[in-house]
Amino acid sequence: MTANLNYALIHHTIWGVPYPFSLGTLYESFGAIGGTGSTLSLVIAIFLFSNQRDQQLIGRWSLLPVLFNFNSAILVGVPVLGNGLYIIPFLLVPLVNVGIAASAIALHLIPSVVYQVPLGTPSLLQALIGTNGNWVTLLVMALNVGIGVWLYRPFVKLSNRLNIQGDGLDATER
Repeated sequence: MTANLNYALIHHTIWGVPYPFSLGTLYESFGAIGGTGSTLSLVIAIFLFSNQRDQQLIGRWSLLPVLFNFNSAILVGVPVLGNGLYIIPFLLVPLVNVGIAASAIALHLIPSVVYQVPLGTPSLLQALIGTNGNWVTLLVMALNVGIGVWLYRPFVKLSNRLNIQGDGLDATER
C-alpha cells in the first residue's frame, strides 16, 4: 500500500501503480462490502426474499451498522456463524467480489485503490474514496452487491423452506 501511495503522490495519478493487486486494493475495498462475508448482500437478500419476520427484523436493525462494515448483529442474529446453511455464500461472495474487482483492474476499467480509507467509512463508498472519486468503481461496487444478493438468494429461500418445515406448516398455512 505504501509503494502504491508513493507512486500516486510522485506521478500524480493512481493508474499504473506498482502493486495493483493487494489486500487493501481488493478485499478491504471490494470483498468485504458490509463486513466479512459481504453481509450487505445478505441483508438485501433477506429484505427481498425472506418471509420470516425474525429475519426481517434482524435485517432492519442490522442495515445501518452493516452499511458501515459492522456486521456482528447480522452474524449473530440470523445466525450466519452458527448456521451451516449460510457458510457457503459467506465464503463464496467475497471471493467472487474480489475476482470481479481484480478483473476490472486487470482490464484497466478501474484503477487500484491507493488511498487509505478511515474505519467506519460506508462500505459502498470505500473504493470510490480510495480511488480519489473514480465513478466506475462505484458501478463495480453496485455490480458486486447485486451478484452477492443473487448468490445469497437461494440460501435465504432454502432457509424459508427449512423454517416452514420446522414449524410443521406448509406454505399455504403460513
